[in-house]
Amino acid sequence: MTSRPMVRRVSNLVVIIGLIAACGPATGSPDPATPSASATTPATTATTATASLGPSSSPSTSTVVATPDPSLPPDATLAADGGDAVTGQLGSFIWGDGGSDSGTLPGAPVAVGASEPLTIGLVPLTGVATWAAALTRIDPDGTGVAPIGIEEGPPPMTLTAPGAGTWRLVVTVRFADHAGSATYTWRLDVR
Repeated sequence: MTSRPMVRRVSNLVVIIGLIAACGPATGSPDPATPSASATTPATTATTATASLGPSSSPSTSTVVATPDPSLPPDATLAADGGDAVTGQLGSFIWGDGGSDSGTLPGAPVAVGASEPLTIGLVPLTGVATWAAALTRIDPDGTGVAPIGIEEGPPPMTLTAPGAGTWRLVVTVRFADHAGSATYTWRLDVR
């Protein structure tokens, strides 16, 4: 038979164990020279969860955008009407004090509808002097391409998707203020 003092001690012990568990894992280790995994994990998690976004902002689950590499031209994105933007493959470019020469690229894949409006943007936003888009159809067996046409002009950089099939879209941008030029490539899977 259990006495009342024994029940009270067990109850107190359960409360104490519950409080210890609620406070989380121990933050120290038996040997100060060897931190335990539980000692480092909470700090890492807290740092990640509370990254500063500025004095008036609140935590967010949005993607952090990396600072662009100043030795490279901006990224170019292609968005179909109402769709997500897809970053194109950077090909040949002249930018700042450098540049790169590239051969034909396969292109970043993007699915679009026939005759759908397409918009090309730059990230970060950069001034454009002129742009040109070359569209080629990729043969079904992949052995060659047939050029279809070129669109060019001043901004905005917009065009219309071709008919059904697989296409390579190559866009060359000449940046404002003689900042350089860059070529970007996408593979359009048009349905």
